[in-house]
Formats: sequence, structure tokens, C-alpha cells
Amino acid sequence: MANTQKFLDKLEDFIIRNRIIRRDDKILVGFSGGADSTALTLGLWYLRSKLNFTLLAAHVNYQLRGNDSEADREFVKQFCFDRNISLVIKDIKLEPGANLENRAREIRFTYFNELSRQYLVDKILLGHNRMDQTETFLFHLIRGAGYTGLKGIAPVTGNIAHPLIEFSRAEIENFLKKKNISWREDLSNRETKFSRNKIRHELIPWIESNLNNRVVDKITE
Repeated sequence: MANTQKFLDKLEDFIIRNRIIRRDDKILVGFSGGADSTALTLGLWYLRSKLNFTLLAAHVNYQLRGNDSEADREFVKQFCFDRNISLVIKDIKLEPGANLENRAREIRFTYFNELSRQYLVDKILLGHNRMDQTETFLFHLIRGAGYTGLKGIAPVTGNIAHPLIEFSRAEIENFLKKKNISWREDLSNRETKFSRNKIRHELIPWIESNLNNRVVDKITE
């Protein structure tokens, strides 16, 4: 119980410190069913009364992974049903091919912005963690970003916020395990044909082994 309360206290502190949620806000959370978005949705569900906001979850089913995509969809539906969380789902047939990650991201953000207008949402919350922060920084560095463009994920950009960017994956998974909550694993996240996955699964481990074993801490401090 102490570990789960520590997670919730840290999440609440981050939200308050960065002025992410105000009283009576309508919050949209992107919910893929993965560990990050599941922990964020669950954490927000616990904090909703204390911080006095309403919560809407949104799931995009790209139908890229056959039965696994449908299982993700059903997991999200059941999770929200069990907790009486309002949920909207967009089913879209996204064809594999070039720029898959960018196309999926564009569809996702377009949908979330449409929902924001439709439901008068105040903030869109997304589940990115410290590793995503490190990966984004290195991605920009490798692509030759200048000094002003060399940055990771901001806590808040406009109406979009990332409340988990100070959390490690271990903290997130530990919170879910202590709450006896499962999550969905997208095996495509391990495919190193995608640049970000290559950075996460090959470059960062190499840096940790050969140059600086605290590279994630140093970049995200």
C-alpha cells in the first residue's frame, strides 16, 4: 500500500506543481492499454475526486496487429467499465508501410483534438515516462536539432500534458503490480526497424554499458 500511495502522491505533486489540472476541469486521457497509459488512467481515477475533475478516456484501434489489436480494445473497454470511466474508441484501418509511426501519431492527435472540441476538454494527458523523455532527446540530437530544438518532452505544451515523465518504467509497473492490474504489451514496440525503438533498445543500453550508466538520470534531471 505504501508503494502505491507513493506513486499517487508523486503523480498528484507533479500535476499540481505543473498546474496541469484545475478544479472542475474536463480531462481526456489517451489509453492504449500499455503499462504507461494504464497506470496514468488508474492514477487519475484515484485522484479524480480529490482534485475534482471529470475523466474521459480515448482509445485508437489501428487494427494493425489482428487479434492483439482487438484484445487491446477489449482490455481498455473492460478496464473502464469496471471503474465507470467514460470511454470513446476510434476504429481505423491503418495500412502498414512508410512513416507508420508518424501516420499513427497524426491520426491519434487529430482524433484527440476533435474530442477536445466536442467534449470541451481542458487538457489532454498522455502516458510518456522518463525513458520516452531520454529517447526523444537523443532522437532530436541524432537528427541534428539545433540548440533551441535539442529538448525532450515538456510537462505541458498547450493543452497537452505528460504527467509520467518523471516516472521510471519500474515505478509504473510496480504500481500496477501492487494494485493487481495487468496491462497489454505491444510487441511492435520492440521492433528495431523503427528509429525510436532502435534508440531505446540498442543505443541507450550501449551508452549505459560503455559510456554512462546513468544516462537516463542525467538527461532527465
